[in-house]
Parts: sequence; C-alpha cells; structure tokens
Amino acid sequence: MKKQDTRVLDQVLRTVSRYNMLAAGARAGVAVSGGADSVALLHILVRLGGPRRWLLEVLHFDHGLRGEESDGDRCAVEELAARLGLPCHVERADVRAAAAGANLEQTARQLRYRFFKQVRERRGLDVVATGHTASDQAETVLMRVLRGAAAESLAGIRAVNDGWIVRPLIEVTREDVREWLRAEGFRWREDSSNIDSCYDRNRMRHELLPLLRREWNPAVDEALARLATAFARDEEFWETQVEAVWAAAAVRSRYGVVVDLQALGEAHAALQVRVWKKACAEAAGAAPRIEADHLEALLKLARQRAGAGKLSLPGVRAWRSFHQVLIHPADRTFERPAGVELGVPGVAALEQAGTRIRLRWAEPGSEAYNGTSERLGGAVAAGPFMLRTWQDGDAYQPRGSRERRTIQALLQSRRVPAWERCAWPVLEWHGQVVWAQQFGAAAEFAAENGGEFPIEILEEPLSPGE
Repeated sequence: MKKQDTRVLDQVLRTVSRYNMLAAGARAGVAVSGGADSVALLHILVRLGGPRRWLLEVLHFDHGLRGEESDGDRCAVEELAARLGLPCHVERADVRAAAAGANLEQTARQLRYRFFKQVRERRGLDVVATGHTASDQAETVLMRVLRGAAAESLAGIRAVNDGWIVRPLIEVTREDVREWLRAEGFRWREDSSNIDSCYDRNRMRHELLPLLRREWNPAVDEALARLATAFARDEEFWETQVEAVWAAAAVRSRYGVVVDLQALGEAHAALQVRVWKKACAEAAGAAPRIEADHLEALLKLARQRAGAGKLSLPGVRAWRSFHQVLIHPADRTFERPAGVELGVPGVAALEQAGTRIRLRWAEPGSEAYNGTSERLGGAVAAGPFMLRTWQDGDAYQPRGSRERRTIQALLQSRRVPAWERCAWPVLEWHGQVVWAQQFGAAAEFAAENGGEFPIEILEEPLSPGE
C-alpha cells in the first residue's frame, strides 16, 4: 500500500477512535454528494469497515439548484453505491423555493440534515457520517472570526454533533483527500458552484486562505483547526454549566422561551451569553446566526434598569417585560383575536391566550368543578355573553376587592408579562366586564349576590396543538 494511503487511512482511524464515532458493528449512513470529500469518505469507510463489521448505507440529498448537473451527481452516487453493493437513499427538494428569500445555504443545510435524521430513524442507523475536512474547519473558523462571531462559535465544526452526526475526515485536509483519491484511481464530480466567487466561502477558499498560506503561515489550516479543537474542548465544559442555569432560569411556553432574569442572577457574562444563545436556538427551532454583537445586545437588555424593551435578532425577537425576557420566532405575531359570542351553556376558545372558557348552569350546592371556576349570580341573564381580550379602558370591581380598577392596572399589579397580556380573556355582558382571567367574577354579579340558578365559568387550558 502506498505511503499516502497509509497516512490518510491511519489519520481517519485515529479520529474515529478518539471521538468514539463508530463502534464495532455500527450501522452508519454516509452522506455522499458526489464530490471529492464525500466520495473519499465512502471509500475510506468501506476500506476500514470490513474488519470492524460496519454496515454502511449511502445518503444523497439533491438540492435541485444546478439542473442537469445535480441530476448527474445523483446518478453518479447511485452508480457508486451499486458498485459497492450498498443501499442508497435519495431525496430531492426545491431548496430555492423552500428558502423563499431567506438564507439559501442555511435552508439547504436544514433540509439536508432533516433528510439524514429521517433516514437514520427509519433505517435504525447509529450515526450519519459527513465529509467535512480540516480545510472546511479552517474556512469555517476564519469566516466566523472575520464576522465577529461569539466565542463558542469558534469551536467550528464539531467532530461529533448531536450524538449522531460524525465527521471522520475532520483532521484530514482537502488536499490530502484528493491526493488519496488520485493515488487510488477513484473518480469524483466537481461542483461548479464551488468556484462561483459570489459565495463568501468560495472567496475564502480560493483567495484569502491561499494568501495567508503564502504570506503568513503555510500551515494556517492546521493552526485554525487547532484553534477550533481548543474552543470545542472549552465548550464541552461550558455546556455542563449552562444546563444547570438553564434548568433554573428558562422555560418553554406557548409563546417561545422565557428567561427569568432573577433566576439568571449574577451568573458570569460568559455563562449568560451561552444561555441566551441556547434560548435563541430553542425558540427558532434551529441554529440562527446569532453573533457576538447580538449577544451583547441581549446582555444589555437584561441588565438595563427599565423593565421593558424589544430586540430584533436573526430568526428571533426578544421582548422584555418586568424581570422576564421572551425569545420568540421572528414570525410569531401577538395580535388580539376577535371576540366570540357565548351563551349558556356554551364553550369557546381563545387560541392566542391558550385557554378555553365554558359556561354552564350550576345547581346551588352542586359538586364543585375540579378546574378553575367562578360563578355569576342568577341576576345575570343567560346571555349573550362576549368572550374577548381586554381593551384599553376596561374596568370592573373583582369579587373581594374594595374598589373598581382597570384591567391594565390589575395586570400590572400581578406583573403579568406583556406578551401574556395581549390576549388576556375577559367576559362581557351588555357592555360590562363580569369576569376576567385570574381576577374572577365582578363583585356586583357574583353568585353570592343572589339568584336561583348561578352560571358557572369554567376555565380550561388548551393542550399543545389545539
């Protein structure tokens, strides 16, 4: 075997062992685009996998971005899998249409990894291997440095991500890969988009990094890869610290992720920014491009004396109210829903408020409802009632209170966050508020003020998806 063959194979084997990527007998999907890196990955894993009993399957995602060239890639991958006797799974998507004006590269990645996850679950694969190399790592880290990324982003491309995405070539350079393929006589396809200078990564690859190798450090790729490894090691520590703070300070709600600033307390800024970045990812359902300046803005919002404020960030928005901050998807709206007429008996839901209100006649002395309930006296006619959200100027005297107060003042006194106030339900009868969520029935219409057949107001939370 040629010396180059031994060096590349040995390095991949060391990487696989160091990061526990593939146990003996593992079932692995191999993401193959048809390009040099992924073709090399497949051949190397086939070469190494025999004695280790790895069971390999090929995964190809067609982005539908390059017309006949994409079709050629798909055919080449299917033919390669057939020659190697491996199962091949292919999916095609119109990435440009799915992006709908959003970041094309990020949309492509989301769809690609969703496909990998689906095949993994359907086929019972332990991992999915991708062909990222040390050169990809260098490009990623340098791009993030120049973009002003947060420190944790400088960990770059993880060797193992989410416990099932593995990168066996992450310590081998792109040139090493191509030399190995040439020495072995293996063919691959070139992606014409890789030379298009309109993409930042291509300019980094073909202009900036070659300049740095010539003028500054011939081993700049390895230096950047070492930097990523150091940051990744630090992040493993920080992730254990974040989980404890996250459990105490963050909660998932129907609106997004709510961070309690009092629970976040006096945690070091390095820990806080990681909590904020996790909150953004959880709220967006993906990994939005949250950079250092965005995290600084979140820190400022959390530390300001005023208990209100908003921020617009990539993919998400932040909304502070009192000592809480809501991180929610950028497309989430907080419009007040239209009111719903309600009779007795009757039921209606306010989806934005996450609640269902049910009205029914209650016999005096009847068994109490086991949920949240209030009773209006029989002096209130059977209806019609109007279930709606509160409006400016709404006021009433809650049962047990000595004075008439506006709904706004009641919400402020309870420190109800602004996002929850938007759809706060009240029940109106002939232009008067007779009940408000959490504050109860109006004193003048409460059941104890008389009436033969009181009306019971039952409040039920909507389950997720309702």
